[in-house]
Amino acid sequence: MNRYIKGLFVGAVAVFFIAADEPRPMGLLGIDISAHQGRIEFSKLEVQDKHTGEWVKPHFIYIRASNGSSKQDNYFTYNWSESKTHNFKRGAYHFFQPRYSGADQARLFISTVGDDHGELPPVLDIEWMPDYITPNTLRAELHKWLNTVKTEYGTQPIIYTNASYYEDYLKGHFPGYKFWIAHYSATPRLDQHASFWQYSDRGLARGISENLVDVNYALTEFFKSL
Repeated sequence: MNRYIKGLFVGAVAVFFIAADEPRPMGLLGIDISAHQGRIEFSKLEVQDKHTGEWVKPHFIYIRASNGSSKQDNYFTYNWSESKTHNFKRGAYHFFQPRYSGADQARLFISTVGDDHGELPPVLDIEWMPDYITPNTLRAELHKWLNTVKTEYGTQPIIYTNASYYEDYLKGHFPGYKFWIAHYSATPRLDQHASFWQYSDRGLARGISENLVDVNYALTEFFKSL
């Protein structure tokens, strides 16, 4: 998602790892994509697993649908259609802009995605906190987006953010929600609410010729429950 995520997450060590010389994730490997990746050749799409060095077909793909209250991702229609054609498990995400109404942004997301929201829950991507609104106001608008999308699709969205942002603004304010945490470390510290971990924004992928790609692990137990 964002190319400039930094930060340290303080919390309990999650169950992504088993005892070994180097930590090895126990989740399933996936990617998230947007117009930044250009026109993807889904028939060739494979991503390199940094722990094994192997090239594997992603177990899941999250695709950006919309940004703010008026901008649709230029490649969403193509990515959404082609990923389905090539039998990828997919979900859609929205990049949240705090300057706009949460309800307006939810309506844009819904109109972009349509009736088919994919095989995975929708995702709300929030990564920055402007100085012209308060944290309480931001959280209220995030809840508007989440509630509107949940009502539309009948499934609870997931919240994506980076580790520091979660700790500073979101932790404890969204009971019952699962989180997707970005923390670029070989040994991240994630709490019990983290069901996805984005471990790098510099993944290598076959079938993607423009830019690198975000790579993630989903907890196996959570993924199988979907």
